[in-house]
Amino acid sequence: MNCIIVLGGKNSARLRPFLLARGTSLVGRSPKCQIVLSDGTVSRTHAKIVVADSSVKVIDLGSRNGTFLNDKRIDSSVVESNQQIRFGKTMILVCLCSSDSSETGSELLTEDGETLQGPHRLLTHGQERIFQLLVKPLTEKQIAVQLDISHHTVHNHVRAIYRVFSVASRTELFARLLLENAETNWSGKDT
Repeated sequence: MNCIIVLGGKNSARLRPFLLARGTSLVGRSPKCQIVLSDGTVSRTHAKIVVADSSVKVIDLGSRNGTFLNDKRIDSSVVESNQQIRFGKTMILVCLCSSDSSETGSELLTEDGETLQGPHRLLTHGQERIFQLLVKPLTEKQIAVQLDISHHTVHNHVRAIYRVFSVASRTELFARLLLENAETNWSGKDT
Protein backbone atom coordinates (compact mmCIF):
# COMPACT_ATOMS: atom_id res chain seq x y z
CA MET A 1 0.00 0.00 0.00
CA ASN A 2 1.14 3.52 -0.76
CA CYS A 3 -0.21 6.75 0.59
CA ILE A 4 -0.64 10.09 -1.16
CA ILE A 5 -0.93 13.06 1.15
CA VAL A 6 -1.77 16.61 0.19
CA LEU A 7 -0.37 19.20 2.58
CA GLY A 8 -2.22 22.45 3.13
CA GLY A 9 -1.28 25.16 5.58
CA LYS A 10 -2.81 28.50 6.43
CA ASN A 11 -2.80 29.38 2.72
CA SER A 12 -4.49 26.91 0.37
CA ALA A 13 -2.23 28.05 -2.48
CA ARG A 14 0.59 26.22 -0.69
CA LEU A 15 -0.85 22.73 -1.28
CA ARG A 16 1.90 20.18 -1.82
CA PRO A 17 1.28 16.53 -2.70
CA PHE A 18 3.61 13.76 -1.57
CA LEU A 19 3.70 10.04 -2.28
CA LEU A 20 4.68 7.99 0.75
CA ALA A 21 5.75 4.44 -0.02
CA ARG A 22 6.04 1.69 2.58
CA GLY A 23 8.09 2.71 5.61
CA THR A 24 8.26 5.42 8.24
CA SER A 25 8.28 9.16 7.51
CA LEU A 26 9.02 11.70 10.22
CA VAL A 27 6.92 14.89 10.21
CA GLY A 28 8.18 18.14 11.74
CA ARG A 29 10.13 21.37 11.31
CA SER A 30 13.55 19.70 11.46
CA PRO A 31 15.35 19.29 8.13
CA LYS A 32 16.03 15.71 9.27
CA CYS A 33 12.31 14.92 8.80
CA GLN A 34 11.08 13.41 5.54
CA ILE A 35 8.07 15.79 5.60
CA VAL A 36 9.31 19.23 6.66
CA LEU A 37 6.60 21.68 7.75
CA SER A 38 7.47 25.37 8.11
CA ASP A 39 4.79 25.99 10.73
CA GLY A 40 5.77 27.41 14.13
CA THR A 41 3.02 25.36 15.79
CA VAL A 42 4.69 22.12 14.66
CA SER A 43 7.41 20.54 16.82
CA ARG A 44 10.85 19.76 15.39
CA THR A 45 9.95 16.07 15.28
CA HIS A 46 6.19 16.21 15.69
CA ALA A 47 4.95 12.80 14.55
CA LYS A 48 5.63 9.88 12.28
CA ILE A 49 3.54 8.29 9.56
CA VAL A 50 4.03 4.55 9.13
CA VAL A 51 2.90 3.05 5.82
CA ALA A 52 2.68 -0.75 6.05
CA ASP A 53 1.46 -3.40 3.59
CA SER A 54 -2.20 -3.00 4.57
CA SER A 55 -2.47 0.10 6.75
CA VAL A 56 -1.26 3.60 7.48
CA LYS A 57 -0.69 4.73 11.05
CA VAL A 58 0.09 8.18 12.50
CA ILE A 59 1.93 8.40 15.82
CA ASP A 60 2.41 11.62 17.80
CA LEU A 61 5.97 11.92 19.16
CA GLY A 62 5.11 13.99 22.26
CA SER A 63 4.49 17.21 20.36
CA ARG A 64 3.45 20.32 22.28
CA ASN A 65 0.41 21.16 20.13
CA GLY A 66 -0.69 17.60 19.41
CA THR A 67 -1.67 15.53 16.40
CA PHE A 68 -5.34 15.44 15.40
CA LEU A 69 -7.19 12.92 13.23
CA ASN A 70 -10.47 14.41 11.95
CA ASP A 71 -10.26 17.06 14.74
CA LYS A 72 -9.80 14.47 17.52
CA ARG A 73 -6.48 14.58 19.38
CA ILE A 74 -4.65 11.25 19.15
CA ASP A 75 -1.45 9.66 20.40
CA SER A 76 -1.53 6.90 17.79
CA SER A 77 -4.18 5.87 15.28
CA VAL A 78 -4.75 3.92 12.09
CA VAL A 79 -5.63 6.30 9.26
CA GLU A 80 -8.31 5.57 6.66
CA SER A 81 -8.44 7.04 3.17
CA ASN A 82 -9.82 10.58 2.94
CA GLN A 83 -9.22 11.36 6.61
CA GLN A 84 -7.58 14.61 7.67
CA ILE A 85 -4.57 14.79 9.95
CA ARG A 86 -3.56 18.09 11.55
CA PHE A 87 -0.08 18.83 12.87
CA GLY A 88 -0.21 22.22 14.60
CA LYS A 89 -2.02 24.43 12.07
CA THR A 90 -1.01 22.33 9.07
CA MET A 91 -3.68 20.03 7.67
CA ILE A 92 -3.09 17.06 5.39
CA LEU A 93 -5.54 14.91 3.46
CA VAL A 94 -4.70 11.21 3.22
CA CYS A 95 -5.45 9.07 0.17
CA LEU A 96 -4.55 5.38 0.31
CA CYS A 97 -3.63 3.57 -2.88
CA SER A 98 -3.44 -0.18 -3.20
CA SER A 99 -2.84 -2.60 -6.03
CA ASP A 100 -6.24 -4.26 -5.51
CA SER A 101 -8.11 -2.82 -8.47
CA SER A 102 -11.02 -4.45 -10.21
CA GLU A 103 -11.00 -2.05 -13.17
CA THR A 104 -8.61 -3.11 -15.88
CA GLY A 105 -7.52 -0.88 -18.71
CA SER A 106 -7.94 2.34 -16.74
CA GLU A 107 -5.17 1.86 -14.24
CA LEU A 108 -1.52 2.80 -14.01
CA LEU A 109 0.87 0.60 -12.08
CA THR A 110 3.71 2.68 -10.63
CA GLU A 111 7.23 1.47 -9.98
CA ASP A 112 6.27 0.75 -6.35
CA GLY A 113 3.37 -1.50 -7.38
CA GLU A 114 0.72 1.13 -6.64
CA THR A 115 -2.36 1.24 -8.83
CA LEU A 116 -3.89 4.61 -9.68
CA GLN A 117 -7.22 4.93 -11.47
CA GLY A 118 -8.31 7.37 -14.17
CA PRO A 119 -7.50 8.47 -17.69
CA HIS A 120 -3.91 7.20 -17.47
CA ARG A 121 -4.59 4.83 -20.36
CA LEU A 122 -4.58 7.92 -22.61
CA LEU A 123 -0.94 8.68 -21.78
CA THR A 124 1.94 7.63 -23.99
CA HIS A 125 4.69 5.48 -22.50
CA GLY A 126 6.93 8.56 -22.07
CA GLN A 127 4.13 10.50 -20.39
CA GLU A 128 3.45 7.56 -18.03
CA ARG A 129 7.11 7.56 -16.94
CA ILE A 130 6.90 11.28 -16.17
CA PHE A 131 3.47 10.91 -14.54
CA GLN A 132 4.92 8.31 -12.13
CA LEU A 133 7.53 10.86 -11.03
CA LEU A 134 5.00 13.72 -10.83
CA VAL A 135 3.43 12.00 -7.80
CA LYS A 136 6.73 12.45 -5.97
CA PRO A 137 8.01 15.79 -4.65
CA LEU A 138 10.33 16.37 -7.61
CA THR A 139 10.72 19.44 -9.79
CA GLU A 140 10.57 19.13 -13.57
CA LYS A 141 14.34 19.58 -13.70
CA GLN A 142 14.84 16.76 -11.18
CA ILE A 143 12.56 14.52 -13.25
CA ALA A 144 14.60 15.37 -16.36
CA VAL A 145 17.84 14.44 -14.60
CA GLN A 146 16.38 11.20 -13.23
CA LEU A 147 15.09 10.15 -16.67
CA ASP A 148 18.15 11.55 -18.49
CA ILE A 149 16.06 13.65 -20.87
CA SER A 150 15.74 17.36 -21.62
CA HIS A 151 13.93 19.63 -19.16
CA HIS A 152 11.94 20.99 -22.12
CA THR A 153 10.80 17.46 -23.03
CA VAL A 154 9.62 16.91 -19.45
CA HIS A 155 7.82 20.26 -19.47
CA ASN A 156 6.03 19.43 -22.74
CA HIS A 157 4.99 16.00 -21.41
CA VAL A 158 3.73 17.59 -18.16
CA ARG A 159 1.60 20.03 -20.18
CA ALA A 160 0.21 17.10 -22.21
CA ILE A 161 -0.57 15.20 -18.99
CA TYR A 162 -2.42 18.24 -17.64
CA ARG A 163 -4.49 18.37 -20.86
CA VAL A 164 -5.41 14.66 -20.53
CA PHE A 165 -6.59 15.27 -16.96
CA SER A 166 -8.17 18.67 -17.79
CA VAL A 167 -6.13 20.47 -15.12
CA ALA A 168 -3.79 23.46 -15.12
CA SER A 169 -1.37 22.61 -12.30
CA ARG A 170 0.16 19.80 -10.27
CA THR A 171 -2.05 20.73 -7.31
CA GLU A 172 -5.17 20.39 -9.46
CA LEU A 173 -3.86 17.06 -10.77
CA PHE A 174 -3.49 15.71 -7.23
CA ALA A 175 -6.88 17.03 -6.20
CA ARG A 176 -8.40 15.20 -9.17
CA LEU A 177 -6.52 11.98 -8.40
CA LEU A 178 -7.60 12.15 -4.75
CA LEU A 179 -11.20 12.77 -5.76
CA GLU A 180 -11.19 9.87 -8.26
CA ASN A 181 -9.65 7.56 -5.68
CA ALA A 182 -12.18 8.66 -3.04
CA GLU A 183 -15.08 8.04 -5.44
CA THR A 184 -13.68 4.61 -6.36
CA ASN A 185 -13.20 3.66 -2.70
CA TRP A 186 -16.62 5.01 -1.72
CA SER A 187 -18.50 3.27 -4.53
CA GLY A 188 -16.64 0.03 -3.77
CA LYS A 189 -18.01 0.01 -0.22
CA ASP A 190 -21.61 -0.10 -1.47
CA THR A 191 -21.18 -3.37 -3.30
